[in-house]
Amino acid sequence: MNQKEIHSLRKELKKALYENNMQQAKPIAEQLEAQYDGKATGDNESTQVIIAATLAKYYQKMKNYDKSAHYSRQAIHIANIEKMALTSTLIEVHLNYAKLEKEYKQYTNARKLLATLLQKLEKSKWEDNFAYGLTYRLLAKVGFEDMTFDAVVNQLNQALGYFRKDVDEDHPIIYQTIDDLTETHIRMESYQEALEMQEYLLQVYQETDDLLLPATILLRIGEIYFYIDLKKARKTVTQALDLLQSLEKTALLYESKGNLLLAELDENLANYPRAITYYKRSLDQLRQVHETEHFMIVYAYSKIGTLHMKVNQLKEAKQYLEEGIKLTENHPRIRMQFLYALGKIYSNEKSYDHALAMYHAFLDQLEQEDKKLSKAYADTLQSIAFNFIQQDNVDQAFEYYQAAISIYQKVKPISNEELGFASIRLAYCYENKAIKEIEKANEWYEYGVGKVEKVRDKSLTEEALASIIDFYQRHDFPKKQPLYENKLVKLQLAKSK
Repeated sequence: MNQKEIHSLRKELKKALYENNMQQAKPIAEQLEAQYDGKATGDNESTQVIIAATLAKYYQKMKNYDKSAHYSRQAIHIANIEKMALTSTLIEVHLNYAKLEKEYKQYTNARKLLATLLQKLEKSKWEDNFAYGLTYRLLAKVGFEDMTFDAVVNQLNQALGYFRKDVDEDHPIIYQTIDDLTETHIRMESYQEALEMQEYLLQVYQETDDLLLPATILLRIGEIYFYIDLKKARKTVTQALDLLQSLEKTALLYESKGNLLLAELDENLANYPRAITYYKRSLDQLRQVHETEHFMIVYAYSKIGTLHMKVNQLKEAKQYLEEGIKLTENHPRIRMQFLYALGKIYSNEKSYDHALAMYHAFLDQLEQEDKKLSKAYADTLQSIAFNFIQQDNVDQAFEYYQAAISIYQKVKPISNEELGFASIRLAYCYENKAIKEIEKANEWYEYGVGKVEKVRDKSLTEEALASIIDFYQRHDFPKKQPLYENKLVKLQLAKSK
């Protein structure tokens, strides 16, 4: 196969990759691979570099890290051995390989590749400012992943400087780089700087005929106001939604994002009914633009279900959670929210077997993530124990409370509220299980009350004191009962002042 044919195949493969037509791309890649021998001799060297670079891009698209990295290294290796002059193909190889390493969290390797590319660009006195800009922007993206934000800001500003030498201010790469800067400032909690970035973009694009872009910028500004001024956040997002709804062509994806922002805003303000309305509106829109099991659809189901629980609309909560959990196979983390919430609902319905199945599935997932020693694990053990109490199975509840307390005592920082009330419930079990241990019950009541008192919440302390006083009224502890009764009286007098 001659060079002309290879270049033609390369062009076809790039087109197929651009169109995401992997079925068409595969046989072309196989033909190119058959022509690769990895040898650099004479005129063959540039052809072999081109083949390797093209195959690297193909396998990157195929998510085959090993082969993509192999061909990237081969292209660079051949060029280095033959001391080839820098070409746009070699620049593309370095950038794509660095992107690959970033994608697979090989940040040190990505940095080395980009640093080498910068040296080559400077040494060859490369005149394409765009190449410098892309390199600095990618360096910034790598730095963003491991949170070296000050360096990221500097690199993005350098990238902007190079891009501005070659393109107009309304070029997409300028918008994208300024948006990267915005996100970096948000992560640094430099919200005013982030706001200024987006307000500048709004000025650049305010005269555009395409109203979608100003609308998306307004959404971004609304996101930033979310951190600093909720009133302005609502006003700006509402303005963006009005603009989106005025478009001739619907922009449901962006509308769904606006409704999600308004939902989160109302949720933070504890205005749950209105938050539910916005989440439902967003869910309807997301269903029209994403596949059924897309993460954002699952997320909306989770939010609607759990917020219905907060307002005690358990029938509606159950409906959304049961629908949503069917979509969570590829989203194990958010699946856990469904499991725990459904466990609570089934428990409330006294469907204890269903509740137990949900709770155990939740515990299994925590164990898979090596989070057995966690507050979430202990909380779930408590929920299971409470189910057994509801079924008058005190001995079984006793075992789960013991296990929960053992974890609470090890997790730092100690959660005195949960540890305290779990201990009081364990004391109840000591008092009521088949083989009663009243002295042990007394010890755990006192221990639990002591932990709750450390929370410094008068209502919680009052509840804990009432529990131990009730216990003393059932049993003969004449010296201890007055002590806790006096504490309760003092607390109630302090609350009444």
